[in-house]
Amino acid sequence: MKALAKSLPIFLASATWLAAEIVIYEPFDYPSTGTDGDEAYLGDGSQSGALGLDGAWSQVINNIEMEVLEGGMEFSDVHGNVLPVTGNSILRSARQGTAVMASSVSSEAISALTADGTTMWMSFLYVDTGFSGPDSSVTLASEPLADSNDHSLNAAGYGVGIVIGEPSGGVNATVDAAYYLDATAPTVSASTLNPNDSENEVFLFAAKINWNEDGTEDEIFVFNITDLSAEPAEEDAISSNTFDMLQADQAMLDTLNIGETQVDGFDEIRIGTTFADVIGGTLFAAPTLTLSISPSETTEGSYDFTWESKPNYLYDLVSSTDLSTSPDAWDAWDGRTGIVATEAETTLTDIPGGEDSSRFFAVLEMEPPALLDVDFESDNGGFTASVTEGTLWEWGAPNSIGFGGSITAGNGGSLNAWGVGLNGAYAAPTTDSCLRSPDIDLSGFTQAELTFAEALDVEGSDTAELKLFNADGDVEIATVYTATDGSLATADWAEANGGQPIDLSAGAGLTVYLQWCLSGVGGTTADYLGWYIDDVVVEGSL
Repeated sequence: MKALAKSLPIFLASATWLAAEIVIYEPFDYPSTGTDGDEAYLGDGSQSGALGLDGAWSQVINNIEMEVLEGGMEFSDVHGNVLPVTGNSILRSARQGTAVMASSVSSEAISALTADGTTMWMSFLYVDTGFSGPDSSVTLASEPLADSNDHSLNAAGYGVGIVIGEPSGGVNATVDAAYYLDATAPTVSASTLNPNDSENEVFLFAAKINWNEDGTEDEIFVFNITDLSAEPAEEDAISSNTFDMLQADQAMLDTLNIGETQVDGFDEIRIGTTFADVIGGTLFAAPTLTLSISPSETTEGSYDFTWESKPNYLYDLVSSTDLSTSPDAWDAWDGRTGIVATEAETTLTDIPGGEDSSRFFAVLEMEPPALLDVDFESDNGGFTASVTEGTLWEWGAPNSIGFGGSITAGNGGSLNAWGVGLNGAYAAPTTDSCLRSPDIDLSGFTQAELTFAEALDVEGSDTAELKLFNADGDVEIATVYTATDGSLATADWAEANGGQPIDLSAGAGLTVYLQWCLSGVGGTTADYLGWYIDDVVVEGSL
């Protein structure tokens, strides 16, 4: 059975989730700075200590301060996956003027991020709160930004990043890929995404930079991330460009810049070498279910859990206080494992919530166990044999040798199997012998399929057929498979039907059984070994 994490909802509180591979991480985990004009702001000299940054933030202010707000931004993707965040966020409280911020980057971070032949990822959360339009940027450059609204550096230099708003600015400012190549002004490649069209919506923007060897153009791709479950393809970028920055110039990118001339906010700036780094350390499993949690109506401190489910599938409720591992590695919660769904929605009631300040829950979905899964090693699998005349099907260790080859073991060299006579040829002049499976309950399933292994040596005019029966009244439904002997000189084990599952959907919704029947003359000298089967598996699906 394959366990799949189907949802990752947050319960009670958020938690910090960082990967060791992340190189620069700025969650703005600093005390809030109050309101504009109080001379406390991002860059007042008190904010330092972010991973990969060397020293405190500085800010050049023209009228309006960039403040540290109490509380971080929140982001979830189209599946409901939640980006793990920590700390606070930053926001300018009014439109007028300009604020540009800079922080030095450590030499270790520069080396880790800018080598030729590597990839650098940058991401951040962003919100535009309205007015005439956004005009913002996050860049890694060799120079701080100038006091302007066009994202210019204060001296000619080098850099890469995301510019929201072309130098012309205006209400149609877009999210653009940008680079600086021995210039003060960025070269931008415009997208069609204008955040001003979605005021107060939190976006997750990411840039991917491929640093190629000198003489081969470097590449920048900018993405609007809406799915945390997989790295976006370069062809899905909303903006991209190419340029050739020398390795020596890449090694000069020692300044992290934030530019802001509107009422816009930023959070969770992350720079690393993989997409997983910049979304929090690992890719979420793409979910197809939603888990809802609500306080119990009957028991204080307990909760009710509800999720979409598939009848006959199995579910585990798992939980952790740590998002650094995948949900399929989390511990079961309250012993709730192997829950068999009977409806399209499953609810557990009065589940204790625990006493942790932060706890996360997920539902793991497992495919239904096989309806029949027997290898005949320890027993006969509940199969029964019947014979009208001739040789009976037998269970045990085969030891048949004849003109058609030999069958001296089960499938794959295993010990036991079922066969029409385990120790020689089937009887001439006539054999009519059948092997019946146990009853198989296909109620609740719309489809079912069978796989099994077979070894076959039969006379050309004889028949080896598999029939499906309704157990209610022993009514034959259909012949679902006819075996043919492709070689008169061998009788090797092989997957029946060329390895393709045999469709049993004609019996869906019923209780059925299978019957393998060999009928024929067995040759004039009884020199055909017969039909042998092993490793029978029946699976149902919705």
